[in-house]
Amino acid sequence: MGKKDKEHRAKVAKRNVKSNQDKYAMQNALNKIMKRMAEEKEVENLSVSVGDKEVPFQVESIPVGNSIVNFKEENPQLLSVDTDTTKEEN
Repeated sequence: MGKKDKEHRAKVAKRNVKSNQDKYAMQNALNKIMKRMAEEKEVENLSVSVGDKEVPFQVESIPVGNSIVNFKEENPQLLSVDTDTTKEEN
Protein backbone atom coordinates (compact mmCIF):
# COMPACT_ATOMS: atom_id res chain seq x y z
CA MET A 1 0.00 0.00 0.00
CA GLY A 2 1.40 3.34 -1.02
CA LYS A 3 1.81 6.53 0.92
CA LYS A 4 -1.20 8.16 -0.76
CA ASP A 5 -3.42 5.22 0.10
CA LYS A 6 -2.43 5.46 3.76
CA GLU A 7 -3.09 9.21 3.79
CA HIS A 8 -6.46 8.69 2.15
CA ARG A 9 -7.46 5.99 4.64
CA ALA A 10 -6.45 8.22 7.53
CA LYS A 11 -8.58 11.07 6.14
CA VAL A 12 -11.56 8.74 5.66
CA ALA A 13 -11.20 7.33 9.19
CA LYS A 14 -11.01 10.85 10.64
CA ARG A 15 -14.08 11.90 8.65
CA ASN A 16 -16.02 8.84 9.80
CA VAL A 17 -15.19 9.53 13.46
CA LYS A 18 -16.40 13.12 13.11
CA SER A 19 -19.54 11.97 11.29
CA ASN A 20 -20.34 9.45 14.03
CA GLN A 21 -19.82 12.10 16.71
CA ASP A 22 -22.19 14.45 14.89
CA LYS A 23 -24.82 11.69 14.58
CA TYR A 24 -24.56 10.92 18.29
CA ALA A 25 -24.85 14.60 19.21
CA MET A 26 -27.94 15.06 17.03
CA GLN A 27 -29.58 11.91 18.38
CA ASN A 28 -28.80 12.96 21.94
CA ALA A 29 -30.30 16.42 21.32
CA LEU A 30 -33.42 14.86 19.77
CA ASN A 31 -33.81 12.50 22.75
CA LYS A 32 -33.58 15.43 25.17
CA ILE A 33 -36.19 17.40 23.22
CA MET A 34 -38.56 14.42 23.08
CA LYS A 35 -38.11 13.77 26.80
CA ARG A 36 -38.82 17.41 27.63
CA MET A 37 -41.93 17.39 25.42
CA ALA A 38 -43.19 14.23 27.13
CA GLU A 39 -42.64 15.78 30.57
CA GLU A 40 -44.48 18.95 29.51
CA LYS A 41 -47.38 16.87 28.23
CA GLU A 42 -47.61 14.99 31.53
CA VAL A 43 -47.63 18.23 33.50
CA GLU A 44 -50.20 19.88 31.27
CA ASN A 45 -53.57 19.98 32.96
CA LEU A 46 -56.69 20.26 30.89
CA SER A 47 -60.06 21.51 31.98
CA VAL A 48 -63.58 21.15 30.68
CA SER A 49 -66.29 23.73 30.95
CA VAL A 50 -69.48 22.31 32.45
CA GLY A 51 -72.02 25.07 32.51
CA ASP A 52 -70.32 27.92 34.37
CA LYS A 53 -67.74 25.74 36.12
CA GLU A 54 -64.31 24.61 34.93
CA VAL A 55 -63.58 20.99 35.87
CA PRO A 56 -59.89 19.96 35.74
CA PHE A 57 -58.82 16.54 34.54
CA GLN A 58 -55.73 14.77 33.24
CA VAL A 59 -55.40 12.59 30.19
CA GLU A 60 -53.93 9.17 30.95
CA SER A 61 -52.30 7.22 28.17
CA ILE A 62 -52.89 3.49 28.25
CA PRO A 63 -50.77 1.30 25.98
CA VAL A 64 -52.91 -0.61 23.50
CA GLY A 65 -52.02 -3.97 22.02
CA ASN A 66 -50.07 -5.42 24.91
CA SER A 67 -53.10 -6.43 26.97
CA ILE A 68 -53.45 -9.83 25.27
CA VAL A 69 -49.77 -10.60 25.66
CA ASN A 70 -49.86 -9.51 29.31
CA PHE A 71 -52.94 -11.65 29.94
CA LYS A 72 -51.24 -14.70 28.46
CA GLU A 73 -48.11 -14.10 30.57
CA GLU A 74 -50.04 -13.50 33.78
CA ASN A 75 -52.54 -16.37 33.38
CA PRO A 76 -50.84 -19.36 31.72
CA GLN A 77 -52.97 -21.82 33.70
CA LEU A 78 -56.14 -20.57 31.99
CA LEU A 79 -54.71 -21.10 28.53
CA SER A 80 -53.09 -24.50 29.03
CA VAL A 81 -54.98 -27.57 27.87
CA ASP A 82 -55.15 -30.31 30.46
CA THR A 83 -55.31 -33.65 28.62
CA ASP A 84 -56.44 -35.63 31.71
CA THR A 85 -59.67 -33.68 32.10
CA THR A 86 -60.53 -33.93 28.40
CA LYS A 87 -60.17 -37.73 28.51
CA GLU A 88 -62.47 -37.98 31.51
CA GLU A 89 -65.17 -35.89 29.84
CA ASN A 90 -65.36 -38.23 26.80
